[in-house]
Amino acid sequence: MLNGKTLPIQAIANKIKQYQMQLSRISNWQCYHQLLEAMDAPLLQAVRPLINEDMEWEKLIEQCEIHDSVHQINKHSAHNSSRPHQKPRPQSKPYNNTMPSSNSYSKPQYRFDRNRKPTPSTSRFTKLMQ
Repeated sequence: MLNGKTLPIQAIANKIKQYQMQLSRISNWQCYHQLLEAMDAPLLQAVRPLINEDMEWEKLIEQCEIHDSVHQINKHSAHNSSRPHQKPRPQSKPYNNTMPSSNSYSKPQYRFDRNRKPTPSTSRFTKLMQ
């Protein structure tokens, strides 16, 4: 697992072999067990009866890859089928510029009239303006 994502078995096998090349004291037996530890439980259950530590590394990885690809396909299809299907959105109605019917409530429309003079009020500011 790297950054929260599971790696394909081939990527893990390559990393293990790179470590073995860098550190010569890592044996094939240790590489085999390191590979087993890196597998998730369902893959390990599927592969364990088919592989052993005496197999050639390439044959071992080939066997693991087969089951890993099937496991990944099943995992993705199960993930997609467990998602609730989104309901299709209703199509929005086009803007209708018609007046509402007389029996429905309509908001009064206020319009600005430039020529209209303000109505006098009894405010203290009115006296200042005169």
